Amino acid sequence: MKDGSEAAIKKFDEIKNDFSMVKAELDGLILSLRIRGRAKDMMEISKLYVREFPDSADGHKRLGDLYQWTGKRDLAVESYKKALELDPKNTEIPEILKKLEK
Repeated sequence: MKDGSEAAIKKFDEIKNDFSMVKAELDGLILSLRIRGRAKDMMEISKLYVREFPDSADGHKRLGDLYQWTGKRDLAVESYKKALELDPKNTEIPEILKKLEK
């Protein structure tokens, strides 16, 4: 990550087939970026997360949160809807969507 998220993602794509990937590793990286205040990198790694784990409701919800935080309402709604599709029992997401649709 020292060279930025774009370089990290490029390197990840080069080597990902040589290693097993654990969701928790990306979760840890995203948390670390959040703690360091690196919102842009956090967004890019979150996009990578949902690309690599498209069936993760938590990943789509987190991406929706980031889009909402950065004022990208339409993308936030799209991510939240995907998260709800993957986890229809989630009670938090419908409330978020109601607020965004007002």
